[in-house]
Amino acid sequence: MSARAMAPEDWLVLLLARGRLSADGQAEARALLGAPLRWDLTLARAEEHEVYPLLHHHLRELGFEGVPPDARHRIEALQRASALRVTLLAEELTRVLHALAREDIPAIPLKGPALAESLYGDRTLRTAGDLDVLVRRPAGDPAPRQAIRPGVLSGADHRGQGDPGDAIPAAGRRRAR
Repeated sequence: MSARAMAPEDWLVLLLARGRLSADGQAEARALLGAPLRWDLTLARAEEHEVYPLLHHHLRELGFEGVPPDARHRIEALQRASALRVTLLAEELTRVLHALAREDIPAIPLKGPALAESLYGDRTLRTAGDLDVLVRRPAGDPAPRQAIRPGVLSGADHRGQGDPGDAIPAAGRRRAR
């Protein structure tokens, strides 16, 4: 689908949902921001696709040019809440990784704050609702429950069956929508 076939609100969200915005991208964003936009739709799309941290980041870089005050307040509130959630998850991830390291259990963080830091150099530029950690268990050993303190849930049973992606802090588990 070409940019011309998209609503300008969708094109703006797509344009701003990237780590870096080129000079051409900035010029295109400014052109879109200079035209009438349905900000309720723009923000709904950013929320639906969970790219509002990047939208906020680039709109701030562009001086919130053309953004009405109510839309600016909404995206700033979304970003503040997301940044707090991601910061708390990053702190929990550090605790979990340290606990696993103390037990000499190799682990690799996946997605969430670790991915955002790797991609953007800023963990708050990506939303996160939980943590995913890949844990290698030596053959024949039971699940490394001794390394996981209370408050961390695991979808795997003692034989390692279940969804290993469910090993997340209880506080970080998303509520059903």
